Amino acid sequence: MSSAICVRRLSAEILAICLITGNALAQASLQGTVRDQGSNPVAGAKMTLEHERGVQAQQTSSGAHGEFRFNSVEPGAYKLRIAAPGFYNPEYILTIPARQPVSMAIELVPVASVRQTLEVLQPVCKR
Repeated sequence: MSSAICVRRLSAEILAICLITGNALAQASLQGTVRDQGSNPVAGAKMTLEHERGVQAQQTSSGAHGEFRFNSVEPGAYKLRIAAPGFYNPEYILTIPARQPVSMAIELVPVASVRQTLEVLQPVCKR
């Protein structure tokens, strides 16, 4: 193999390593906690991080203490969806900057069941 071909091949390999390393260095993380309105942790909340184009990037669930973490997140615009039984499912639009961790404190609102009792004291009849 000639020295010119070796140099080109080595240059291409170095360029590929630099591109991969550069992308990895630009990545960030998204972390935080999920709690209810009484500040109690919500375990098992399904967390879905989607690119702004609607493509799912990552998925995780909150831990026993309500904690969650997305690692190796590319910088850009995202939608974070949270789903937990008994709570409304909020969505957050956020921008992840390069090389900066983002921290969130999420408070879930319980789904309220409405009950109403109607008591008829005297029927109204018109003739």
